[in-house]
Amino acid sequence: MNIKKMSLLILGIVSFNSCTTTKSSDPTEFDFTNPSPELVKEIDSYTLETMEEWLEMTILGFQKGRELTDKEQIYAKVIGIPDPENIRILETNTFEPLTKKLRDLQLKLGQPNNFQTLGGAQLYKTILVNINNKDKEETIQHELVHVAQDIRMGLIEKIRFHQLELKYLGYGGSTLENEAYNHP
Repeated sequence: MNIKKMSLLILGIVSFNSCTTTKSSDPTEFDFTNPSPELVKEIDSYTLETMEEWLEMTILGFQKGRELTDKEQIYAKVIGIPDPENIRILETNTFEPLTKKLRDLQLKLGQPNNFQTLGGAQLYKTILVNINNKDKEETIQHELVHVAQDIRMGLIEKIRFHQLELKYLGYGGSTLENEAYNHP
């Protein structure tokens, strides 16, 4: 897929999941099955505010990242990813070019932004892996589950649901994160 087509595709569908620990909130205040239009608008605005940064990181992954190994492609297919050849892994020690907007979004959602302590992150079909991560294989599998979630749920709905979970349940209470950690 060329960069121009990919850019247009990603503008509407990119998801960013940073894997770390965060505080929990009281979930009794929120009905996940029926979020208010105001809350959906707020969550959508977070994504729109940071779209340029999402796009930059995804393009960087496709330009400089590696393809999945044969073993990683087999795992990806087993968990429901129909096109693992379109996923890229980028080993890095930084999230640059992250800007203040993306860091502010993570803080709004209660996510510390310290890549040195993170194992990895998933941006649509780009997986960032901390170069110092001792469990790279496990991290890549975890992030591949997030890619499969994007496909299964639909990207926009998955973005919304994940952001709502992070906001109200915290990272440790997120069903999407628990699925990614507990997937074989």
